[in-house]
Amino acid sequence: MKFLPTFILILTALFATSSARSQDEEKKLKIAVPKPISLTTRDSVILRCKYYPGGVIRVGSEESIEFEEIKGKDVMPLILLHGHEEQGSVYDEFAKRLQSMGHAVIVPDLRGHGGSKTTTFNIQLDASKMKARDFASLVNDIDAVKKFLLKENNESKLNIELLTVVGAEMGASAAILWARKDWSLPQLVGFKQGRDVKALILLSPQMNFNGLGIKDAILHPIVRVMPMFITYGNKGSKGREAKKSVDQMTRQLERYHKADPTSLRVISSITSLQGTALLLPRGPVPDQTIKFIEKQILSKSSLHPWTDRSGPLEDKD
Repeated sequence: MKFLPTFILILTALFATSSARSQDEEKKLKIAVPKPISLTTRDSVILRCKYYPGGVIRVGSEESIEFEEIKGKDVMPLILLHGHEEQGSVYDEFAKRLQSMGHAVIVPDLRGHGGSKTTTFNIQLDASKMKARDFASLVNDIDAVKKFLLKENNESKLNIELLTVVGAEMGASAAILWARKDWSLPQLVGFKQGRDVKALILLSPQMNFNGLGIKDAILHPIVRVMPMFITYGNKGSKGREAKKSVDQMTRQLERYHKADPTSLRVISSITSLQGTALLLPRGPVPDQTIKFIEKQILSKSSLHPWTDRSGPLEDKD
């Protein structure tokens, strides 16, 4: 039985190798560290963004945290747009929560805000001096972000067909205007342009933000039936103004959601807080937002399968 010790040694070595490989794989399966990226818009603004790659879900309790991997083609992307004179970092906690659910999240500092205050021609931008035409140009910022996500889609890291946009106040207006643009791009033979955003999350939206009106945009044939979650604080003078805008918006949209009333969710919170401030971790809005996304987008993801969107004219204007 001289072979027995040798056999035991071989088994031990195999077990150790297998165990080491298993531990290495476990170490690799972690939620990616968010990374800064720089994009350039079609009108030469240098856009600073933070990207939270998706594909890994955090499960279990604080005492027993585990991670599960999902296929890149099943990853939902989200764009988070901040309010006036804010910057993308206001979304950091919420973005990390979405990322921990497997989603890919990108948060730009919109032009004139945060780190996005210059152009490739070294022209300086200042949020406090923005005029109506500057606010209207915010759609160019979202175009640049979408182009980045489209590249990620074509590398099978996410499914652009599940795109959701979150916008607060100024960002909400930009989200609606851009959704109209995304669904108005001309279609080419054998190549799909736009038509990707499937839901809007609007935090304290305004019918007219500093000359940036959304009245016509929300009545676009697709935008008006798109799943929308609208929320605002109803206390104080800001609450009254927010309610006025949301009521006006709701009156225009309700008739188009009769087939599925749950696709238009309007919630007011008993607070004077507005915009991104509504996303306080202990408040109700983050959970309400996530439940809406799960019901209106993720539960219907089979209707929007991943496709390769590579092409010579990838969403060009």
